[in-house]
Amino acid sequence: MNPVPIVINETNVILLFNTYPENMPQSDVRNSDTRVWNLLITQSHDGGETWEPSRELPVDKIFSNFKSGVPSYCAVGPGHAIKLDSGKLIVSGNVGWPKSKNTKSKPFVIISENNGETWHMGGLIPLPEIDGKKISGGECQPVDMGSDNVVINCRTGGTYPRFQCYSSDACKTFSDSQVMQTLIEPKNGCQGSTIGFKATDSKLPEDPEMKDLRWALFSNPDCRLLRRNLSVRLSKDKCQTWSDPPIKVLETLGSAYSDLAAFVQDGEQTFACLFERNKTLLRNIEFTTFTLDD
Repeated sequence: MNPVPIVINETNVILLFNTYPENMPQSDVRNSDTRVWNLLITQSHDGGETWEPSRELPVDKIFSNFKSGVPSYCAVGPGHAIKLDSGKLIVSGNVGWPKSKNTKSKPFVIISENNGETWHMGGLIPLPEIDGKKISGGECQPVDMGSDNVVINCRTGGTYPRFQCYSSDACKTFSDSQVMQTLIEPKNGCQGSTIGFKATDSKLPEDPEMKDLRWALFSNPDCRLLRRNLSVRLSKDKCQTWSDPPIKVLETLGSAYSDLAAFVQDGEQTFACLFERNKTLLRNIEFTTFTLDD
């Protein structure tokens, strides 16, 4: 479940994913009094053509920092994770506990400083408040803003917009979370994707001040009711604000989960998006590429 790729270089890719009992409903997994999930890791040295045998990570040790104990439910991702310029790997996801614990589901990050050999928890991500009420956080994705600055962009439930929190020390600590009113969600929320990229890879004047500047893109269904109108927004200020309206609509009809990638092709900054397209009685996985000028 939820394969999370981390691109180390052109040929080396790490993949993390969760496993659960085959015939156990997700509702039973979430409410189990004991941990029934595992977190596995594998690696490819040839761009995904072949993979090493997977190995289990010691999750009871890695996830021991929560006050409510090791979670009964865990889902990494969905979507890609990141490698910072410092070499640290950052993987995000969400965890939950049985109803008896009376604890909201929470986003998390885990960190590796040795290319996936060992992992440890990052700082705890604070849940935001709306009208004095804490709201739960779910599926999330990290954004690399350079110099160990990371933004975590999180799904919410109900009818709330998404929220973000910020780290300036490679996810050791986080600021208070902020609800992003521009990033609306469909009813009950939906996964979204974020990607950071160097602004100098876009068609910009050659300006020394732009050398280390990073921009970001965000994709999700831009609709308050239904999972439809998959759109892309741009941030030029390290995810503090997002373009409104979106800069691009990838699918006007039914659409849901997505994952973004950024690369330079023929000297031009290019983006790719893998996403769910939902039609009546039919669901497809679609792939498209685009530029900021399309």
